Amino acid sequence: MSSALKVFRVVLKERYKSPTLELIVPAMIAGNVMIPAFLIRGGFQPYGLVLSFIPMINVSETAAIALALRNVIFVTGEHVYQGFVSSYLTMPVSRTSFFLMAMVSDVVIPLFTFLAIETVYLDLAGILNPYSSSMLVIFSAGYLFSTGVIYLTTFLLKSPGASVLTSIFLLSAIFVGGGVGEFGLIISKNLNFLPLISWTNPYVIAVAETLLPSRYFGALADALTLGVLIDLILGALLYVITLLNFRRMDL
Repeated sequence: MSSALKVFRVVLKERYKSPTLELIVPAMIAGNVMIPAFLIRGGFQPYGLVLSFIPMINVSETAAIALALRNVIFVTGEHVYQGFVSSYLTMPVSRTSFFLMAMVSDVVIPLFTFLAIETVYLDLAGILNPYSSSMLVIFSAGYLFSTGVIYLTTFLLKSPGASVLTSIFLLSAIFVGGGVGEFGLIISKNLNFLPLISWTNPYVIAVAETLLPSRYFGALADALTLGVLIDLILGALLYVITLLNFRRMDL
């Protein structure tokens, strides 16, 4: 156990050497300015709160994703590209243990940091409520799915440029294409097929929940819940596939 902890400390130090956290944490805190910006015009409005948590609008979410992407592609991925990971595997740690250490360092810590900052901020601002809490859950599910895609493409392509471009293309196609499809179904009030694509962009459904009449709430809530669950399941599957691929890699 002590040997594993020493390896884990090395992995952490490599990813979070100064001034990484000194830059990311203030950026996440300052990024919360978008939340009151969307609420300032009329007091508390559910749709305003939901909009403020959409990725790319919410700077804190963007910072968490950017940190994870940098860790996965330009740290863990770089070790795989250059063959440096073999030096870690000479230590008393299995491939599975090393992968889990890397995953916690690359993905879990940025997510935990974001959730901690957001929870404290929302509580101090008096807007830690079911709407904001659900947005944190939606982001977490989408974050784990997105980082799962990044991890798999990184280990399969073994090229930083190709990994970045492929990951961004795939995630953009899913997020934008799925969002357009969901928007079309919601506008046409054809909600029967909404659960099938709900995982692609749950934010569209979350916004619709705050704007459409209450008679649609049940169908939208069910689709949103299913979408979040599918994102979590897909994210877990992507990590398992990546782990199995890593265990078979010739390093």
